[in-house]
Amino acid sequence: YNVLIADRGNNRVIEVTPDKKIVWEYDFQNLLPGYGADDSFFTDGGKTVIVNLENDNTIQQIDYKAKAVTWQYGISGQHGSGANYLYHPDDAYKLPNGDIIVADIQNCRIIEISPDKKIMRQFGKTRQCSNKPGCLDAPNGDTPLPNGHILISTILNHSLVELDQQWNQVFSMPVPLKYPSDPQLTK
Repeated sequence: YNVLIADRGNNRVIEVTPDKKIVWEYDFQNLLPGYGADDSFFTDGGKTVIVNLENDNTIQQIDYKAKAVTWQYGISGQHGSGANYLYHPDDAYKLPNGDIIVADIQNCRIIEISPDKKIMRQFGKTRQCSNKPGCLDAPNGDTPLPNGHILISTILNHSLVELDQQWNQVFSMPVPLKYPSDPQLTK
């Protein structure tokens, strides 16, 4: 099978075959070196790719065939916490309902964004980074789970947090890792 790779150092996303041939490439324009996508995921049955550009403070959805950005959240090169602003976004995932979730690291929150760019839900208190109830301490992973829950990793208090479908915290545990990142379920 082919593999989609976010090549942040070269400001591109590539799809590579098992025999190491690049069969698709998207190059980010007008970015500083190393400001390209940190993560990339196929969405919409492979018709689009969603990426987060942490250092550029944006999330983009790219049409695979046209190689064109069809949706963006965040203002390129600017950080913030108000409408259409992010501060170091990580792990943008498109949900089955069309919304996008993202870990907004420096704003210490996980947000769900509708296609028309409204924040539908939030967990964590904006810019209140801590391990107090209802807060997150630099979340950097927000993996959707098959049961509709979200598994979050936090950098500064070295923990995993699970939210249910209503975004209530149902589980939390510290992990013996210096920098837990992007938790994924295994079989």
